[in-house]
Amino acid sequence: MTVPNSLTSGQHTVVALGVDQLGVTHTLAFTVTIQPTTGSLPVTGLAMTWIVLAAVTSILTGATLTTSGRRRC
Repeated sequence: MTVPNSLTSGQHTVVALGVDQLGVTHTLAFTVTIQPTTGSLPVTGLAMTWIVLAAVTSILTGATLTTSGRRRC
């Protein structure tokens, strides 16, 4: 089932009609609630900024110490 983008927020009833192999008609109905959109998605997951910054700092510090240690010998 595809919900159209133009569907307004609020409660809506979805109705499905069908006929089985014996010709018996079946109806299924359920209510859905469409929440109003805020214009942006919520932020999920781990904030990686500090982890990436710490990793880059560690790599640069290690490279600097390795390079300065080789110059003294």
